[in-house]
Amino acid sequence: MNMKKTIIFGILLFVVYTANSQNRYTFIKTNTNKNGIITSVEFPEKGSALNEAVPKNAENFFIEYLKISTNDHFVKVKDEALDQNEKVESFDQYYNGIQVYGGVYNFHYRNGIMFLAQGHYVKIENLETKPLISLENAVESFAKYYEIPLNLVNDYKAQLMICEIPEGKEIDLPSKPMLVYQIRLFSDHLKNEEFGYIEAHSGKVVLTSPVSLHIWTGTFATRYNGSQQANTDYYSSMYI
Repeated sequence: MNMKKTIIFGILLFVVYTANSQNRYTFIKTNTNKNGIITSVEFPEKGSALNEAVPKNAENFFIEYLKISTNDHFVKVKDEALDQNEKVESFDQYYNGIQVYGGVYNFHYRNGIMFLAQGHYVKIENLETKPLISLENAVESFAKYYEIPLNLVNDYKAQLMICEIPEGKEIDLPSKPMLVYQIRLFSDHLKNEEFGYIEAHSGKVVLTSPVSLHIWTGTFATRYNGSQQANTDYYSSMYI
């Protein structure tokens, strides 16, 4: 009989502990994308019982919420005070030392406590980050793709990066992270109107985007900082 009471008491303690643990996260609002990856988290600003659920800093958030791999790291690119009480930090994502195009995360703090985290984390698994083709080969591949003679290429601008490349032309198809050279050719040739993304293992042109759409300044409504101006980048049929 005593054993039965002990078991029941233990079960009740477990239920109470579990309920309290879940209540800590009741008022945390989390949004995810279609892949289940967190895109934003709003943390409660009041209630000492809930403070334990709020990350102390960005590094804690990356580990606890995004659950990044050991190959991922984020580099701080912005640390701006909005007023005496608020500040925002921005981070760019890298994988094995290669920048991930579109991988960014922003953190908003009030009185030193994080109340909003939002951004885009690209989950990458087992991607080889050593190119198998040279930059010169990638330039030749892109010029050949548009039938631009190499003697008409005056110069070029290129960067090795990781991009999410759509697996087809339909909008709803999934994207796959790839190691690519992003290339802009400088030539007077009529067909030279786009950026090229050349897969750094095969040399195949996997994506193009119009040069004229690549940088565009617009005004955006933000949740906590009014209207702001910013530049966008265009790739994969989207403005980033």
